[in-house]
Amino acid sequence: MIYLNMSCNKISGTFSDTPIAFSSQALIYLSSNKFKRAPPILQVKVRLLFLSSNMSQNTFLCLMANARYLSFIDLSNSLLSGEIHNDYWKYMYHLEFLNMSNNKLSRTLPSFDELKQVRLVHLSNNGFQENYHNV
Repeated sequence: MIYLNMSCNKISGTFSDTPIAFSSQALIYLSSNKFKRAPPILQVKVRLLFLSSNMSQNTFLCLMANARYLSFIDLSNSLLSGEIHNDYWKYMYHLEFLNMSNNKLSRTLPSFDELKQVRLVHLSNNGFQENYHNV
C-alpha cells in the first residue's frame, strides 16, 4: 500500500490531466493546500482521499467517475458548488465515509441508494433545498 501525505502545505495550481498511477492501493492526503481542481485519480486504487480545505471551485466529478476503490472521501471546506447527481455513486462500491460539509452544494439532496457500504455521510452547511424523506 502506498501512503502519500502532502497536507498542510501551500501547494497551489492544478494537476495534469494524466491519471496518477500507483501499482497498489493508496492513501492520499492533500488537505489544506490551494489546489484549484482535484487530481485525476480515475485509474488509481485509492482507498482514502483527503482533499479538505482546498480551493477547488469546480465540482468533484473528476473524482467520482470511476472511483470504485474509494472507501473514505473528505472534501469538506473546499468551495465545491453545484448539484450532486445520483450518477456519481454508480461505481463507488466500497464507499463508507463521505464528508462534503461546509461547501456551496445546492439544489436537491442526492439519493444514496447505490451506496450499500456507506456508514456516514456529512453534508451539513451547504445549500440543499429538499424534504428529508428523499434522503
